[in-house]
Amino acid sequence: MNIKRSFKNYFHLTSLFVFSAIFVSGCSGTGILANTQPLSTTEKNMVIAYNVVSAMDMLQTREIQSNPAFTELNPLIGDSDGEVIGFFVAKSILHYGITRILPEQYREAWLGMSIVPSIYAVGHNKSIGVSMKF
Repeated sequence: MNIKRSFKNYFHLTSLFVFSAIFVSGCSGTGILANTQPLSTTEKNMVIAYNVVSAMDMLQTREIQSNPAFTELNPLIGDSDGEVIGFFVAKSILHYGITRILPEQYREAWLGMSIVPSIYAVGHNKSIGVSMKF
């Protein structure tokens, strides 16, 4: 791995963690999320479903990274297992933060729309023979 590519991935990953940290700090009931309503049971279940599908996508991405027969198309995901896991953790934290910031009337639509690309990615990966690497 050359240093330029490594720095680029490090910068992207750091940016995701910084934005995630800002959203998480607001989730404590202070800051930008002080006046938001808590998630309903349906919304909590949809967040859990998103995270399950995202975890499946992460496991498939780890398999893609370790198998030269496949190519990862997302340029933000790094080459090592740590970068892959970091990307998906940051993505999940950011997703939760956005869910909490949205007004209640838009949350279910956001959660429904955000899970579709992950389901599609998992299905596509499975159809081309990508398994899940633990």
